[in-house]
Amino acid sequence: MVLGHADWLRTGHRCEASRHAWCAFFEEWDILVCPQMAAAEFPYDHSPMHGRTLAVNGQSQPYCQQLLWSGIVAAPCLPSTALPAGLGSDGLPIGLQAGGAAYRTRLAFYFTRLPAQEIGGFQAPPGY
Repeated sequence: MVLGHADWLRTGHRCEASRHAWCAFFEEWDILVCPQMAAAEFPYDHSPMHGRTLAVNGQSQPYCQQLLWSGIVAAPCLPSTALPAGLGSDGLPIGLQAGGAAYRTRLAFYFTRLPAQEIGGFQAPPGY
């Protein structure tokens, strides 16, 4: 992607504003837990990325639209890690992500141990 200097500065300003907003959030909260993707695990699709779709709540959605959730913590460069949350009704894994404040990577990783103790950690789907 190519940006002119003014657009690059505006983008940098928005990113920095987002980082500051997250700093304020993490003054009150230790961890943000949110979906890893909008859909449960799915069979891998080898077709070109721009043409891929997934069924979400029975409706076809563009594959890249599922990346919204991971972008919430990735865009402002917050530490995060994925954790299993059990299996969906179709037997495929459901993932969550735990995001933490900047420079608190260990807290996000430590947090993932707690749900794993309750649900038993990753469960491979049947047939895998």
